Amino acid sequence: MRLNKIKPQSSKLTLAKVRLIARLKGDGSIYVSGRKKTNYFIKYESNNLAELKQFANDLKKVYGLRPKFTTYRSGINPRKFLKVVYVRSKLAYEDLQKYGPFTSREWRVPSCIKEASRRIQAEFLRIFFEDEGTVNVKGKEVRLYSINKVGLEEIRKMLRNFRIIAKIRGGFGQKRNVYAIIIRGKNNLSLFKKFIGFRSKRKNKKLEKIIRK
Repeated sequence: MRLNKIKPQSSKLTLAKVRLIARLKGDGSIYVSGRKKTNYFIKYESNNLAELKQFANDLKKVYGLRPKFTTYRSGINPRKFLKVVYVRSKLAYEDLQKYGPFTSREWRVPSCIKEASRRIQAEFLRIFFEDEGTVNVKGKEVRLYSINKVGLEEIRKMLRNFRIIAKIRGGFGQKRNVYAIIIRGKNNLSLFKKFIGFRSKRKNKKLEKIIRK
């Protein structure tokens, strides 16, 4: 198998690499496929073209790779088409394994991110909340959903570094096996907006609406 070279990797985390790690633990995926297990995929799905483009640009910036864009029909809803950006690279896959695991049930926040500067931590949280978070205007709260309670607890502790107090509650989803980090209260939401926030204008506008009430 011919290996495409990647850029030399620094031991120092960059914002671009942190965004890749966060997205792969959110709406992205990283896996090996094929009969001989020789296809190494790094993939990100989103209906937001701006997020897809940033993921592609970060792959170029971090690894020097040229990702591809495609769409495919949803297996759950055949009428729905999903937008995807992906790249195949064994070397990038192996490098990213240092920051795993990435699966829904097992993902964790890498120690190098938990121990990094607040700027790095904030970028990780911003991307993760963009992918997995929602703003509940009626309930006046921000939520972050996952079936991984241990991973959410790590996120909750990171929020404390920004003086944001959050709670974890369970019982969400059809099977009631989904947990949520819940951020409530004007002070906590104001701190979230100041230090973390969202990338999308839509979510930020909802957040501002809650804070103004």
